[in-house]
Amino acid sequence: MKKIYSYLSFLLCTLYSMTAGAQVTTEDIDFTFCLQIDDPSLCYVLDNNFENVQLKNGENLFTVKLHKTTYTDGSVNAYSDGIYLYIENDKQADYRITACEIEVDGERKPWESFSGSTTSMYIYFNSEDMNGCTLYPTISNLNDLRTATATVVVDDASKVQIRCGYQGYSPELINGTNLIKFNPADEANWTIGGKNYNDYLGGVTQNGNNVEEHYGTYDLNVSDGDNIVINTQANNEPVSVSVSFANEGTEDAVTAVYKYVNYAREEVADWKSGFEIEPRSQIILALDQNNYNINSVTVNGNEQSIYSNELYITITEASAIVVNAEKYGTFNVNLKITDPEHVTVAVAESEYSGYTELTGLVAGEQVVEISNKNTYMIVNKKDGYVIDKVAYVADGVETAVEAGYSGYYVPLTGTETVIIESHEMQRNDEATLWINDMNNCYTFYMQRNDGSYCFYSYGDPVPVTGEQKFKFDAVTDNPISLYFSPTNYEKPGYVLVNDELVSPEYEGSTSYVLTLKNGDVIKVYMNEDYTTGISAVKEDNGNKKTYNLMGVEVKSMSHPGIYIVNGKKFIVK
Repeated sequence: MKKIYSYLSFLLCTLYSMTAGAQVTTEDIDFTFCLQIDDPSLCYVLDNNFENVQLKNGENLFTVKLHKTTYTDGSVNAYSDGIYLYIENDKQADYRITACEIEVDGERKPWESFSGSTTSMYIYFNSEDMNGCTLYPTISNLNDLRTATATVVVDDASKVQIRCGYQGYSPELINGTNLIKFNPADEANWTIGGKNYNDYLGGVTQNGNNVEEHYGTYDLNVSDGDNIVINTQANNEPVSVSVSFANEGTEDAVTAVYKYVNYAREEVADWKSGFEIEPRSQIILALDQNNYNINSVTVNGNEQSIYSNELYITITEASAIVVNAEKYGTFNVNLKITDPEHVTVAVAESEYSGYTELTGLVAGEQVVEISNKNTYMIVNKKDGYVIDKVAYVADGVETAVEAGYSGYYVPLTGTETVIIESHEMQRNDEATLWINDMNNCYTFYMQRNDGSYCFYSYGDPVPVTGEQKFKFDAVTDNPISLYFSPTNYEKPGYVLVNDELVSPEYEGSTSYVLTLKNGDVIKVYMNEDYTTGISAVKEDNGNKKTYNLMGVEVKSMSHPGIYIVNGKKFIVK
């Protein structure tokens, strides 16, 4: 993977450099460097082809390719292949590469490409001037670096895990007092939590001060001499939750509250009067952002981040939730709709934002109150119905709306009336689907142009082996998509319409786009080869002439292949 990244980085650097001047030359140069290793038992090297290289004590020479590009303005871009230096797997708990120096032309200094304490490093070069350099990586015993000590007192060590630093050093604990040594440079940031998924702690103090819990864990920045006490006796008594509103009359900004336990929702019936919940459980606030501007939601004074219409909150203690919301202004639109049960009507802030579906609509004319934040009304048909007309009236002028990729988008600014007319589709055309064996595929579907299914292996109706009929409208339902995922992709299968071979969307695929008419017969052969999938036909030519696909007349159909007899295709296996 790093080899791929190296190539991509080189490519990007090359493209960037080309903006300075036209490319003149590109060349690959042998680049030699030395890797100075003090103890080869601690580490190993993989070359650019991920082959293991035997290291020795002292100097280890490597030669790689440096890819160099020179431009007309004299600028140069270079990037070498690399090697990978790793700490041995069984040594990674105790050792790190903590520094690296480079020596070029007798001058030794810290290598700027070294990124910090690590168990591995990728070594590469971006300048021909470094050719012949020597690298001096420093491999340190972590026990020598762990010069700081913190005292940790824990009542039940079997329930606690401490992770020190981004490398994840996890010291062993015993019940009672523990003296934990750590590297103040790289292991001072601690995360303390339960050892197992359902282990919750009762609390953590650092030098006598309570540490705030964050989703079941405690984050600390630890210094030499700190005293940390961990209480594993978690409080499992129910805690109280209240929801209040900063602004009077905005109680409808929260439409519902749910308890969220084991990935299941349970609606809280009388949440406005307060309720109780087990600590470390989640609740969901359903927010009405269509009619209200939600300025903030705080839990015990801590503001929550709102990303959608549902806000998930983890309750760890008695919690007072305050919702600060303001109701949007509204405007009225006259809506004329023929069949509201079979179309969806929604409003949205923009063409690309989420939408809110309008409910309670009735057939005929009605006045709809819409929030000022919404600038579009979105109209879509439901299965089995056709939209005849979508239009809006502004300043007394009626304007038709054309269907877009995801529906009819009606602008609401200045709109007085929206007109939606639809009717039930009459699917009077009928076709036949025949499948050789449904056991030969994982998924199968035929989908009409409006998104409804003629057949769907995970829906309704489910396709079966053999013959089945389906209804469609040749005018509005075409093209119809057909797809199957075969059990054998080496010989996936093929599709015939009226015994004529149909080409897939692209070579090797099992996706087809069909334009059907009344009476068509679709045959799907899965896990079969086209030239052998149909039984041989009985030769009965009479006086009719027979040709092969090259147009050459043949005397008989005695060999496997495709033949044309009286203008019709026959396949012999």
